[in-house]
Amino acid sequence: MTDLQTIVTNPEGCRRLGEHLIMWAKTGRMRKPNEDKTQGWPPTLVQFMTDVGADWRPEDGSDSGADIQIPKRLKGIQFTQSNMETLLVRLPPAALVEASEQSLPTNPDEYGLPGFYKQIFDGELTNPVTIFQSRVGDYTIAHCK
Repeated sequence: MTDLQTIVTNPEGCRRLGEHLIMWAKTGRMRKPNEDKTQGWPPTLVQFMTDVGADWRPEDGSDSGADIQIPKRLKGIQFTQSNMETLLVRLPPAALVEASEQSLPTNPDEYGLPGFYKQIFDGELTNPVTIFQSRVGDYTIAHCK
């Protein structure tokens, strides 16, 4: 696992992350410090990690074993919510785009789809709510890989 890969390491992590993101999207706001996680999205990266059950990825880029692993390079979190009248285009960091462009010609296996897509293609994952939650978990936080 490299630091450029998605922070979600398996299908269950993607589903769980999507479940939280959907809940927070419905609130439409950041929660106050004394509020429960159902009242809005978290104001800090550490609170986000606690809410979704994430862990820090080891410095060497290896797998910590958690479903959701946050690279140590991340210091904060930013939520943005569009509206029905505005197209929100979220651009990935240029450094990640360039790193992907350089590594993919020689390491094409690095660009893999999250595991839940294989479950869908293989007919193992058919529950539309779980698929929806997993897709939201994937596309909401994905950068370049």
